[in-house]
Amino acid sequence: VSTITQYSDKKGIPIFEALKDNHLLSKFISETQIKIKKLIDNLNNHYELSKHKNVGEVFISVIQDLEYGKNIPENTEDGFRKWELIDQFYNKIKDFENSQIDAKLCSYMDNLQMELDAGEEGIINKKIESQFDTVKIMTIHSSKGLEFDYVFLPYLVARSFPSDQKSDPIEIPRDLIKEVLPGGDFHIQEERRLFYVALTRAKKGLFLTWSTDHGGKQLKKPSRFLSESNLINEEMIKNQKFIRSPSFCVKKTMSFKLESDETNGWGNDFKNFLPDHFSYSQLESFRKCPLEYKLKNILKIKTRGKSVFSFGKTIHSTLHRFVEKSLKEKVSLKELLNIYDEEWIFDWYQSEKEREDFYNKGKESLKLFYDDFKKNNNVLIIDEEGALEKDFQIKLNGDVVIGKIDRIDEIEGGVEIIDYKTGSPKKTLTKDDKLQLLIYALAAKRVLRLNPVKLTYYYLDDCSKASFNAKDEMIEKTESEIKELISKIKRSNFKPSVGWHCKFCDFRDICAHKKI
Repeated sequence: VSTITQYSDKKGIPIFEALKDNHLLSKFISETQIKIKKLIDNLNNHYELSKHKNVGEVFISVIQDLEYGKNIPENTEDGFRKWELIDQFYNKIKDFENSQIDAKLCSYMDNLQMELDAGEEGIINKKIESQFDTVKIMTIHSSKGLEFDYVFLPYLVARSFPSDQKSDPIEIPRDLIKEVLPGGDFHIQEERRLFYVALTRAKKGLFLTWSTDHGGKQLKKPSRFLSESNLINEEMIKNQKFIRSPSFCVKKTMSFKLESDETNGWGNDFKNFLPDHFSYSQLESFRKCPLEYKLKNILKIKTRGKSVFSFGKTIHSTLHRFVEKSLKEKVSLKELLNIYDEEWIFDWYQSEKEREDFYNKGKESLKLFYDDFKKNNNVLIIDEEGALEKDFQIKLNGDVVIGKIDRIDEIEGGVEIIDYKTGSPKKTLTKDDKLQLLIYALAAKRVLRLNPVKLTYYYLDDCSKASFNAKDEMIEKTESEIKELISKIKRSNFKPSVGWHCKFCDFRDICAHKKI
């Protein structure tokens, strides 16, 4: 780095230009030259990306292209903290994008600079420090306002705590002090207040220690605060016999397990980082690869968006608005396509051609859907509203499973649960394919008090359907499977499940276990 900066200063050119200078590159070994050229390529790509993409997309590209995750240690508090800070920074970026019309990188940097110039320092979430089972060493002053399960207060000896009085560097004349000062030794009173602060930091156990022999010629006496608190008395000090413990002392053995087979060495506190709810997508992610689940839902590592997701959200939003409006009035095909334009998400397409291809594909799908819906409009009405995008929460053994049902139709004998799919149609459904609809059936039965008799994936490509009957025993078995999956997540060490699916994984660039 010093060679590069020195060359840049000597030639009077920016570091980026210096990195492209062949004369400078010749001074490095071939491995370093390859890394520098790769860095230049990334910088050029990100510069071009920043011209027409929002800052969030640029940020994700930088994190992934520079393979930042490979430099973060796995299964450590430090590694977890780094991912948490990245997540917090990304959330700040998303807040900016949601509040601005122009959310390009240049605008974000201008906004960030204005915040810094105004003295804004930002707030870092301290969640990590409060969750890990670690030992924290600090002064009593630093502990003010904090609480801990167990507090150890060592070295409580005379002339140390309270310490020998030291004069203030700059003494304030008493005549200039407006407050009424308490009588007695001000220094001792201040130290006594600190002692009280230390005692009141503990929630479960408080350990106070002192010893007479600290290696010097003179024996130490216990702090006067111990006797003032009636923890020890003069007779005990004189005889040096401490045969009874203070009544509040915790009498139990504490052992600290440095490594756990179940939670990658983070102990039981790792459960504190699990999401406060579960969903089908989470359960499916864990079934496919526990490590993927951990990276996505616990470390919350951000990945590039995908065109298929942008397209899927667009279609779902369009259909929701169209069907909802159709239940109240007649809606023309032209109006449907206008809604489509209004709901169109421009982000995460790799090129203008890809965006245009998806857009045209969506128009054709909507035309087919429009004709089909005119013939088969059986949407269930609940509380004078169509049963569309029905949110649900199911409580299972104290855990919460959430989701959203795209549409519920009324059919003979009960209801049909419908989930829209923008992917390729399937003629037959496997056991794993059925899980999502069975979770929805469980929710319809348990939360909405409905009788689901038919479960359907509606493929929007050609308006084809893949359906199966919802049997009570299937729904009951699904409930047991969900409970078991959640239980496995809580016990898991999140070992990777490698295989053919690794080549499609969003985390393949940072995963050391991938098989491609």
